[in-house]
Amino acid sequence: MKDLPSKFRAGRRLSWQAEQPQLEVQITQHSQRVNELLFEVTPGHHEWSAKRGDKTLFLVEASQAGVFQIRNVPDADLAPVLG
Repeated sequence: MKDLPSKFRAGRRLSWQAEQPQLEVQITQHSQRVNELLFEVTPGHHEWSAKRGDKTLFLVEASQAGVFQIRNVPDADLAPVLG
């Protein structure tokens, strides 16, 4: 696990309200070259949030990443390898 921040804002104050919260999930991936052979790849950055109106009930983010050595792959062919 590379990063795991979380924020619980108005959850306790708003939990008694009958209105259903709006849930949102986002999943992204990212890769970047560290040096000639090494790449940092984040295959999954996940964000979960719940909002009621303009109030955020909670926000959780998690990233999983790794550093990989890639050799003998032409730059033009790296995109499918890195995801």
